Amino acid sequence: VLRTEKSEFCSNNDKIDIKVMGLNGCSKNVIDFFSEQLNLSAQKIDLKVTITKIYDVRDIGGKLSAKHHNVIIGKELKKKYGKIKLLEKDGYHIQCVDFSTITKMQKNRKMIFNTMVNILLKLNVKAGGTNWSIPLQTIGDWRGTVFRESVMIVGADVTHFTDGKPSIAAVVCSSSNFDFTAGSSYNFKIAVQYPEGNKRSMEYIKDMQAIMTDLLRAFYSATREKPAKIIYYRDGVSMGQFEKTVLKELEAIQDACTSLEEIYEPKISIVVCTKRHDQRFIKEDGKNPETGTVVSKNLVAPNYFNFYLFSQHVIQGTGVPCHYYVLYDDNKLGAYFWHNFTFLLCQLYARCQKAVSYPAPVYYAHLACASSRTRFEARYGHENRNYWQGDNRPQESQIEEEITPKDKKYMFYI
Repeated sequence: VLRTEKSEFCSNNDKIDIKVMGLNGCSKNVIDFFSEQLNLSAQKIDLKVTITKIYDVRDIGGKLSAKHHNVIIGKELKKKYGKIKLLEKDGYHIQCVDFSTITKMQKNRKMIFNTMVNILLKLNVKAGGTNWSIPLQTIGDWRGTVFRESVMIVGADVTHFTDGKPSIAAVVCSSSNFDFTAGSSYNFKIAVQYPEGNKRSMEYIKDMQAIMTDLLRAFYSATREKPAKIIYYRDGVSMGQFEKTVLKELEAIQDACTSLEEIYEPKISIVVCTKRHDQRFIKEDGKNPETGTVVSKNLVAPNYFNFYLFSQHVIQGTGVPCHYYVLYDDNKLGAYFWHNFTFLLCQLYARCQKAVSYPAPVYYAHLACASSRTRFEARYGHENRNYWQGDNRPQESQIEEEITPKDKKYMFYI
């Protein structure tokens, strides 16, 4: 069982400017209550905010501000969410809060602080702040060994549609040299890809070279150095697709590196993680394993270096561990590193105050896929199969432009 603790909230933001907008039908009382409680909760966690309120908004687009983080409150926002978030392609930062969430807080004041902190955690990261850090004593000597040179952490996932619609891939990477004390900031790239031939979907990321080239350039722009190591966590790949998917993406990453400089060959490690398995672990007393439990013998696959990690806090029911396969390790980091480092990444997920079931970069890639899917459905959900199989279907680049936020450093998926 691995041991570590997440540190206190550690925002490095000077101030977050927030504009709270109540859509038509939201009472002034609700907007005032939300704004007051948001401000009080921010004070309790030592986060500085300024709040501007606008009531009875009928035209969202006309009230959004590029200088503020726009918090939109409305009734039944799930039906409008995709269309509202599409406005982020114009450079706005938007956070939606459903009217029902606020009315529940008014009736049950015990849930106010936790709800407000969850919203503030999202706003802080979207504003470029850092929520959590890992105590230096937990990291041991990694700073002088593994992280002595610059390291880029990458997470990737792909989501699929039916009826001939394109798949959407999301790749996120640490925006600068990875630091356990400031590990929240990630850049992103969204890629739309139509299936090849008669296939229903495409699991591997076919534009991986172009994606990684852009992300490596962004990394260099921020740090003035190229990463010496790339650690790549990939979600959503079944064992039968390991060779085809991972080898293609590995080759694309290598090509991206040499395209920037012929002699640039960073060491690359690739880990596939999945929760689509049937293994469950229960202690002798019938309870879930402790957080940080690793299973690396007997029940693991015999042909790969792999392990199960039970990283999350389970509120109820039987917890599902994540299964990790280290398929390529040019860095030769070893089992001790992979067990512990992966567990630490599970504790740096910005939206949660406890460890989660996936490493943060993989979780972010998954959320980026889900958010992009929602935007896609808001824009193209009315189109049928014939539209997607016809000659007049939109180009992949056109869809990407329509569903991707303008600000490439903005963690829109949080």
